[in-house]
Amino acid sequence: MAVGVTRLMDQIETTPNMLYHVMDAHQNNQQMISQLKQFSLELLHRKIQITAYNFIPLDSTLLHSIISMVITYLVILLQMQ
Repeated sequence: MAVGVTRLMDQIETTPNMLYHVMDAHQNNQQMISQLKQFSLELLHRKIQITAYNFIPLDSTLLHSIISMVITYLVILLQMQ
């Protein structure tokens, strides 16, 4: 799940650049260009983060934290034996 969220976040970051390419292709429709500009500015200035109840971010940092926690507990268990 963490890998999927990380990929989604990468796609969200590239969306404004794609919108600028669409605006370049449709320069004759000024109403569409103004709406796309507004939308791309909102995407650029808004930090989108997928979390579990606004507590834990669900991206690759979660996976890294879980793996490091498991390794730490394994090291502690091995030292106790």
